[in-house]
Formats: sequence, C-alpha cells, structure tokens
Amino acid sequence: EDLTGKDEIGGAELDCSVLYRQRIGEEREVVLGITDEKGAPVVGKDKGMSEVKLRVRLESRVLGLAAAQDAQEAWVPNEKRRIVATLVRASHLPKKDMMGKVDPLVVFEQQGREFKSSVRKSTYDPEWEGGERIELDWVESEGAAEAVGTIGVRVMDWEALGKNELVGSTGVDGELVHMRKVGEESEVTLELADGDGKAVVGEDGLGAEVVFRVCVERSFGAALDCLDEEEEWSEREQRRVVVTVVSASHLPKKDMMGSVDPFAVVVMDGKERRSKVVKGAYDPEWNETLELGWCRGCPEGAMRVTLFDEDLTGKD
Repeated sequence: EDLTGKDEIGGAELDCSVLYRQRIGEEREVVLGITDEKGAPVVGKDKGMSEVKLRVRLESRVLGLAAAQDAQEAWVPNEKRRIVATLVRASHLPKKDMMGKVDPLVVFEQQGREFKSSVRKSTYDPEWEGGERIELDWVESEGAAEAVGTIGVRVMDWEALGKNELVGSTGVDGELVHMRKVGEESEVTLELADGDGKAVVGEDGLGAEVVFRVCVERSFGAALDCLDEEEEWSEREQRRVVVTVVSASHLPKKDMMGSVDPFAVVVMDGKERRSKVVKGAYDPEWNETLELGWCRGCPEGAMRVTLFDEDLTGKD
C-alpha cells in the first residue's frame, strides 16, 4: 500500500500533434507557465509566476536505429525569449563607508525594469555560491529582442538606513545576447566604471569587476505552434517523446508547516512517468530524463506535466 499522498500544485500542457512534428533528434528547451485546475496562473510564495522548465526531444527508431538533426534557432510564432543572468562574483571592490567594508548587491536593468540580487555583507570580493539566478523580462518577438538595448549592471553598496550607494556600473548588449543559441550559457567578466566613466579601483588597488553567466531561454506558453514540417513515417518506424524535466520556479507554499516537496508527473497517451521528489524547494531542479512510450503514429490529445507536493501523511 502506498502511504505517500500528494497535493497538486498545478500543471501545463503541450499538444501531441506539435511534439510529434519536431525535428527528430533535436532537443528543445521550453519554459511553461503553471496554471491551477481552473486555468488561473499559479503564484509562488515569492510572488513570482510559477513555471516549469523542460527539454523535449523526439526520437525515431527503425530496427533500433535513431536519427539526429542539426539545431536551428529561428524564432517561431508565439515564441518568447528572455535573458537569464547567473551572478557568480564581484572582485576588488572599493571601500565605501567610514566604518567596515562594503555590503554589495548587484542590480540588472532591462528597459527601465530593475532585477536585484541578494546582499553579501562586509566583503570586497563577494561570491554568490552556486550562482544566483536573475531572470529578466520576456520579449515576444525578434524585433523586440533587437530593441532591448543595453542591459545595465550596477554593483551597489547596501545601506540599512538611506539610499544604496553606487560602487560601479557596466553593461552588456541585450541584442547580442539574444542572438545566442538558446540554452547555451557563457561566463562574462566586466570591469566596473564610476559615474564619470572612470575605472573603479578596489581597496586592493586592482580594477573592480563583476562576473556572471548569461543564457537565453525560450517559452511557448501553452500554445506551442508547430516548429517543423512533420517527417514522413516509414513502414516499420516507431517514435517516442523524451522529456527532461529540468526545473520549476516560484512555487507556492502548500503546507502550514515546512515549505514544498515538489515532483513532476508527465502523462501522454495513457502512459505516466514520475520524477523524483526534491525536498523543501520553491525552485526545484531535477534534470531528470523521462522516456515516454514508443508509438506507430501520433497520439491524440496532449502531453500534460503536473507538479505535486509530496505529503507523507496522505493526499490532501
């Protein structure tokens, strides 16, 4: 008897007719908004919109052989993309206060909107262990991506009372970042300048700098359009969808005590696959690959991904 219960958080769907018309062997990353049973967006404990990230790949086999194709990065209808910066560290920061060192945080700015990191206390060389993920706004077309302009990056000295003080600033060309291959991450090191454009020199006499990783993510929402023309099925061919459940973010609190223990369930054509449970995580990471069943033709309906909160005392 299974004594483990589950409390549904919400789900998202991708239509099977779309999944089975992808390029065979090509893996695509998709970010989907999570909705509840009434179709309303799920809002996380941190007030962010709940999302799940997947990588999906269509495989083919004829007598056990699989095919592969080269990747393409052209925009498609209903697609959105965003820049994600993963903050790593800053180095050689200057002294800003009469007493103590500097309490740095980093602010990213895209088209007037600010996205702030957490604060590191009393250090000239702050590190954000494991990298702190900063998600910038989605843009909804190739033209909008070209119009993003410079992504501002400011290192600030946090003040408990009063306004935070600028340590130094820099920037990166948003259009160039959006031209990158989707999902490919690169590390960027930028030197900081003061308000007059002069290089900021740290307490140790070296040039101040900030280091972060950037990548581009794509989303199709629940209305993913077909990306490619369907490849003709051969007489003895079978195909299957392989899903990598990557991560989810901004999940809501489900229990009075504790946080949330999420896992994902993927269902298509009556077949169900379940991910492992990540304990105590509003932003869980799985990177778990789930293989759905082989079929001789495109299934009807949709593939559904549902997130659950594990309850050890039974289903709520």
